Amino acid sequence: MDLARVLILDSIIKILQGAIDSIVPMAQSEDIVKSIEEHGGQVKFVVFEGEGHMWRRADTVARALEEELGFYRQVFGFGTKE
Repeated sequence: MDLARVLILDSIIKILQGAIDSIVPMAQSEDIVKSIEEHGGQVKFVVFEGEGHMWRRADTVARALEEELGFYRQVFGFGTKE
């Protein structure tokens, strides 16, 4: 992966990664996370043990959806009391 493409990310991002992903290896995601953080971005990196590139277990699917919803709430501020 050309990390130059992610260097411009200076906002917030969440990365969901399968620990045994053969399409996007863990090291590649870790490099992306490091690059984003080094350039002032905020990143939350969530690793799903025993999962590959696509989620297969029901508990992983549920957790991924919860993580995504939490991310949208954080970024867009909906569903929170003001």
